[in-house]
Amino acid sequence: MYTINRFYFILILSIALASCQENKAPEIIQEEEKTDSTIRVENKQFSESNFELGKVVQKSFPSTLNVTGSIHLPEKGQASVSSILNGTVGAVEWLEGQWVKKGAILFSITNPELINLQETYLVTESQLSYLKEEYNRQQKLAAENITTKKDLLKVKSELRTAEAKFNSVKKKLDLYGINTSKLNASNLVSSIAIKAPISGYISEINILRGSYLESTRMALKIANTSQAHLEVLVLEKDAAKLKKGQDIEFVALNSPNKKYKAKINIVNKIIKDNGMVTVQANLDEEATKDLMPGMFVKAEIVLNNHEHESLPKEALIKLDNDYYALQLLSKDNDGYDFNRIKVDVNDEYNGYISVNNISASAEYLTKGAYFLIQ
Repeated sequence: MYTINRFYFILILSIALASCQENKAPEIIQEEEKTDSTIRVENKQFSESNFELGKVVQKSFPSTLNVTGSIHLPEKGQASVSSILNGTVGAVEWLEGQWVKKGAILFSITNPELINLQETYLVTESQLSYLKEEYNRQQKLAAENITTKKDLLKVKSELRTAEAKFNSVKKKLDLYGINTSKLNASNLVSSIAIKAPISGYISEINILRGSYLESTRMALKIANTSQAHLEVLVLEKDAAKLKKGQDIEFVALNSPNKKYKAKINIVNKIIKDNGMVTVQANLDEEATKDLMPGMFVKAEIVLNNHEHESLPKEALIKLDNDYYALQLLSKDNDGYDFNRIKVDVNDEYNGYISVNNISASAEYLTKGAYFLIQ
């Protein structure tokens, strides 16, 4: 009995072990996936995507000095308009922002004293004519001992007084813009025209029609923005690196995507209290047209240039903190094979980036790399 039970026990155990072996999953060994940096581009894709090949080229890269500043309008580009005569303001037909030419009439000033001044001029002119004739007559009489020297001196004194008064009044009328050569008793004027001293935009108007304007008060301001220049501040230690004619590239803070150019014209020899030196630069035509005085800018002063191997900016793609390019490995009838390589970069200027440790004889995908490196 014991022997039979032992036999059945062993049999059941064997069946159970066999069942476990059948249910156990077979071990699968996976091969590690190989990494291949080769990128294949078929001829059709290359052509339709307008891809381009190119080699490393030598480009000039500048050493620059970063500074800040603003668009500044010098005094010669501005004018404060007032009247040399107190009076009532006539019609003001201009608006702020309008362009006026030098000599254009801005407004008029009316003052009754102008009538008195013109009257004095005409009366004095008449007296002067009489006194000149009387002086000549007294000279002849004195030569014939018919009159006394005292009478001659008296007429001479009156003549000189009249001449001084006449010239003084004439100067005033000339300043007021009244043409004395055409002045007579029938064409007296009671107002004078205030004209623009420079061409430019009217930037400020402080008068109204019918208001009383004193000669000490500003009526309008005119700004000629074509006279604007770039003014930047440079540290004292960097001022010695600068000279007239050096190029400056800059962007306005309100439009940072567009670059403008200027050339240094003046490096101030006086150091400000804050240890900065003022540098003035002439704007190019585009900057003069686009920018307005008072705009703040970020600028780079070009100190010198150095040659370096480079690739177009489009040929280099930044992934994380590294730059990559596609180097041509081979070309056949069906397409191109490229290898993605890591590139060390330095400066960027005018659409090119300087590169290090790269084959100068190899060809690279200079246009279209962005679509293949992701």
